[in-house]
Amino acid sequence: MKLAILTNSPDGIFQRQVIAGAREVGAEIMIDAQGESAGAYPRFMPHDADGFLSIANAAPHAFLAAALAAGKPVTLVSHHVRELPIPAVVFNNRQGILELVRHLVIDCGRRRLLFVRGIAEQFDAQQREAAFREALLRHSIADAGYISGDFDPETALHSLSDYMHAGNTFDGVIAADYVMAQAIGERLREMGRRVPDEVALVGFGDGPLAREHGITTVAADVNELGARAARQLLHQINGAVITGVTTLNVRLIPRSSSQNGL
Repeated sequence: MKLAILTNSPDGIFQRQVIAGAREVGAEIMIDAQGESAGAYPRFMPHDADGFLSIANAAPHAFLAAALAAGKPVTLVSHHVRELPIPAVVFNNRQGILELVRHLVIDCGRRRLLFVRGIAEQFDAQQREAAFREALLRHSIADAGYISGDFDPETALHSLSDYMHAGNTFDGVIAADYVMAQAIGERLREMGRRVPDEVALVGFGDGPLAREHGITTVAADVNELGARAARQLLHQINGAVITGVTTLNVRLIPRSSSQNGL
């Protein structure tokens, strides 16, 4: 059984963990990193594999439609295409962001929040930002800051520098992923800002980097995300009809980046 994984960035932390989880199903896994954006056509063609697992927006709409037309099942990871009958496996982005904002506002007493965005075109980033805006209304916070991050630490740091040079202030940072949160925490400390006394810091997802640096997160088992998607794909290959979105819940893990003594 050959499963092809389409990915924008096979070396990224998130993608590596999804791929590792998919490998746990025991099928032959092939990696196509040619789909560098939603506008690039993957190198693999529908006849090259028994099924396709697409991470985020690596596979453009035209490829997904072509695979379905060829009778090849597809499962999406951290993405959803409403126009096509393709099942998806995603994290509960809304739950996670609401938990993080509640923690910053209620547990940490922060009101001047800065949100670090993910890649605007990606499903996870869109859901997380929408949940952040919902959380602001829940906690009667009239305004917040936003900077670009693109799920890339260097981009996030450049945006942070511009934001602070413009004279903006904040006492809480919520990043769309924990890798950006960790980089921002280091930069703030280099600048003499005390974390968490002056700035409480949280990020979505969890992994060894977050644990090592004490980043408060919402735990999201990325390996399980990949394994669940691959198993779902195998079921489809074996004749099962699967539709809709499978949502994996997350849980808050407070650490020292937001509260002293943890």
